[in-house]
Amino acid sequence: MAKENVTLMFNKGNKALIGAVPAGVDKSIIDTGEIYLKDIAYDPQTHTWNGPYDTGSLQVISDIAVNDQIIDEEMLDANVADTIEETYPLYKQMNIIIDMLDKNSAITNTAEFTELVTFLKDQRDRNNARKEVYKQDGTPYEFLSKEDLRTAVKKRMGEE
Repeated sequence: MAKENVTLMFNKGNKALIGAVPAGVDKSIIDTGEIYLKDIAYDPQTHTWNGPYDTGSLQVISDIAVNDQIIDEEMLDANVADTIEETYPLYKQMNIIIDMLDKNSAITNTAEFTELVTFLKDQRDRNNARKEVYKQDGTPYEFLSKEDLRTAVKKRMGEE
């Protein structure tokens, strides 16, 4: 991968690396009273910043000692959340739980649960009715289904 221009942010108090300024953000809006900025160019696939503002440096990732490599709990939690959501998006998780609770006669549905189930059903029915209207000729819209969108992306990517 090619080198990228990156602006790193460091805490002025302890000079610790905080993170990078996101691409496209105007650096002039950043309050430099509390942080140092450092502009560097490097390939993030092969190099990383290691250390504080004044004594740290770019290092080849593979050269960093195993004890210096950090993996944090937040990142691991975010990765597993992404994996779960890919297989079971939140709406599917909710539907499975609602279906199980609604079909279990040993559990008495609360008023709030019944209200939630009714609301979700009404919203789905309303959305399906809208889709049917938008599919009809004579509307000012061109309805694209999920399959239409997948096909369009494949065509743009040269896969179809």
